[in-house]
Amino acid sequence: MELTDKVIDSLHDDFATLNRCGLVCRSFLRRARYHRFRLVSLNQRSGARFDRLLNASPDIGAHVREMHVSVSTFERPPTWVDNLLPLMAPKMPNLVSVHLQGNGEFRAPSFTALHSVRELYFTHCEVHSMNDFITILGSLSNLQVCVLRDVLIAGDQVLTFNTPKVKKAPKLLEFSSVRLDSVLIADWLIKHNLLGTESLIVVPLQRIAIEGTGRFIQAARASLKYFKIAMVSEKADMSFASDLRATFGISNLQKLESLEFGSPALYAAQYGADDLSFGWVIELMDDVTSPLEKLAFALWAGDEEAVKGDDWIRIPEMIMSKFPHLKSITFHVWGSEAPCKRITEIVKLRLSELDAKGMLHFDAEADPEY
Repeated sequence: MELTDKVIDSLHDDFATLNRCGLVCRSFLRRARYHRFRLVSLNQRSGARFDRLLNASPDIGAHVREMHVSVSTFERPPTWVDNLLPLMAPKMPNLVSVHLQGNGEFRAPSFTALHSVRELYFTHCEVHSMNDFITILGSLSNLQVCVLRDVLIAGDQVLTFNTPKVKKAPKLLEFSSVRLDSVLIADWLIKHNLLGTESLIVVPLQRIAIEGTGRFIQAARASLKYFKIAMVSEKADMSFASDLRATFGISNLQKLESLEFGSPALYAAQYGADDLSFGWVIELMDDVTSPLEKLAFALWAGDEEAVKGDDWIRIPEMIMSKFPHLKSITFHVWGSEAPCKRITEIVKLRLSELDAKGMLHFDAEADPEY
């Protein structure tokens, strides 16, 4: 059996062959199903088929570890997810990761029975309301990762969900290009002592979201180890960087080990802002008091002029003088080849001492949202 298992394992991404293997004999069926149904991608049509399959062969559900769920903008509530997922959930006891996508809208009742889920991803979609979002968040008692990318969560004046099953904060919280009421979500997390988050990603932030984000950062200061941030601001907002520093209080994050900054030019272009400077980066770096080990910068081709300017004379000076415990600095430099090459050359020149020690690392990885 070990040999046949290895053969079937080598076919883990060949679903057609796995289906045929499952028909050969019963001894092949278990391993073939393990790979065939480890990840399922469901939409309106395939969701109905999978529901029928689970009803006919309930043991299949035990193999499902990851589920991608898609709702289109053309579907109106109740969607297929509203109707079928609550019935499917008890049949998938080992489900670990759920990805919600498809530009459509999701509501809380569909997800409250997914008790085994540890990772939840929202991508290019909408959540009906803040109450729906915190109900989902609070119902998943084993949740460790919650990632939102390009998500709209409609507002509520008052939150009505007050008895979360989850007792610990997700270790990773990511809000990338998310439109929600930051004060409401921060106050809810704080109220229920869900403050053990170790990694926080908020990109990009605008002034309206500083208050809520700052509240959560201060409340979770005892646990935060990794923080990634990008900002969108206007040149006319002269106090933006100093207000950001005062509200966030990075100096209180004594366990902070890794700090990463998004590209000012990228998000300015994306959101129609005019401030391409790194002033806010300097303010936050200057406020760090923990023994930081890792720094990372996303530098888009559009950041070239800023990298040539005074900000990137001061930033290298600050790195050299303020962070003696640094082990590595990563630069994600992407976009048009010529400006990226010039950006890399400038950074290497101004941090030549650290480059000689092998502490600088360069790659062409773009921001994951783009």
